[in-house]
Amino acid sequence: MMTHIGYTPLLFLLPLIFILCVFYVRTVEKKQHVEDKMLAINESCFVAAFTSKGFLVDSNNKFNTFFTCNPIGLQHADLVFLEDFDRNQYYELWQKLLSGEQVTGAFRFKALDGSEKWAKCSYTPVRAKGRAVHKVLLVGSDTTEDRKNRLELQRKNIYLEHAAKIIRHDMHSGICTYIPRGVKSIRRRLTEEDITRLRLDAPLKLLEEGLIHTQMVYKGVYEFTNLVKKNAEMSKEYVGLQDLLLDYLSRTSYSDQVVIDSLPTLEVNESLFCTAIDNLIRNGLKYNDSPSKAVTVTMIGEDHLAVIDNGRGLTQKIFETLCNPYERKKGQREPGSGLGLNITKAILTEHGFHMFIEEKERGTTVKIRIK
Repeated sequence: MMTHIGYTPLLFLLPLIFILCVFYVRTVEKKQHVEDKMLAINESCFVAAFTSKGFLVDSNNKFNTFFTCNPIGLQHADLVFLEDFDRNQYYELWQKLLSGEQVTGAFRFKALDGSEKWAKCSYTPVRAKGRAVHKVLLVGSDTTEDRKNRLELQRKNIYLEHAAKIIRHDMHSGICTYIPRGVKSIRRRLTEEDITRLRLDAPLKLLEEGLIHTQMVYKGVYEFTNLVKKNAEMSKEYVGLQDLLLDYLSRTSYSDQVVIDSLPTLEVNESLFCTAIDNLIRNGLKYNDSPSKAVTVTMIGEDHLAVIDNGRGLTQKIFETLCNPYERKKGQREPGSGLGLNITKAILTEHGFHMFIEEKERGTTVKIRIK
C-alpha cells in the first residue's frame, strides 16, 4: 500500500514531462526549419548586414563574389552609384529603413574591380526589442547578365526599328512608285510584237509578279511597325483565308510544295496574317530533311488552324524557346536571324490568336487557336 502511494507523484508528473518533450521536439524542429531556410537563402542569394550608420559588418561568399572581394568596413554609399539617386532620394532611402520600412527594388552597384553590377534587392530593417533599428539586412540576387541581355536586345531592336524606317520611308518610292512606273513605261513603249521578238514577256511577267509580292511584304512591314505607336490598333477585315493565302503564295517559288485546304472566313490584317503563316510555311520547308518537302495548311476542328510539315519535328519546350528573339536551335545548320518565330508570335498575338505545338512522332504541327 505504501509502495503504491510512493508512485503517485510520479504519475502526476508524466503528462508534464510529455508536454515538455513535445515542446522541446517542436522547438528543435522549428530551429532546424529556420536554419534550413537561412541555408537556402545563403546558397541562392547574396546576404549582407549594415549598421544603422550604413557600414558593412557582415556578408556571405556570394556577396563578396558579387563585389569581386570582401568589402567589409565600407559604407553602403561606396557600393552604389549615387548618381542614380536624386539629391534627396538616397537620404530618403535610409530614412525609410531607419523608420522600420522594408525597401525592395533593382539597384546598380559598383564592384571593387570597377565593373558595373545590377541586382534585385530587399533591404530589411532589424530592431532590438523596444529599440530603434540597429541593423539593416540586404538580401539580393545578381541580375547583371539579365540586364545586359535586355540592353543588348533593346540595342538590336533599335537597329530593327531603323531598318523598318528605311523600308517604310526610303524604299517606299522605289517599291511603290518608280519601279511600277518603269515597268508600265516598258509595256507602253513596246508593242506585243516587240516583246515577243525580244523575248521579254517572261522576264516582264516575272518582274511584275515579284514586284507585287515585294509590295505585299512592304505593306506587312509598314503595318507591323505601326503597332509600336501609342494606342495603335491593328486594322482588320473579314476575308476568306484560303483565297488570301493562295494568292499570296502564288508569287513564291515554293507554292507547289504547299497545300492550302479549305479555310474559314476570318477577321485579320491581310498583310500581317500572310507574313505570319508564310513564315511558318518557310520554316516547315527550310528545316526539313525529307526528300519530298511538303507543308499543308488546314483546319483541325473549328477552332484551330494548323500548319503541318513533314520535317524534323519540334517539341513545345523547344518551340517556346525559339519564339524568343534571336534564339536558334543548338547545332542548327541553316542560316537565320532567330527572329522569324518571334515576329510570327507577335503578329498572331495581336490578332488574339494563340500558337502552340501538337507533338507527334514525325513532322511538326503548329496549331493556332483562332476562336
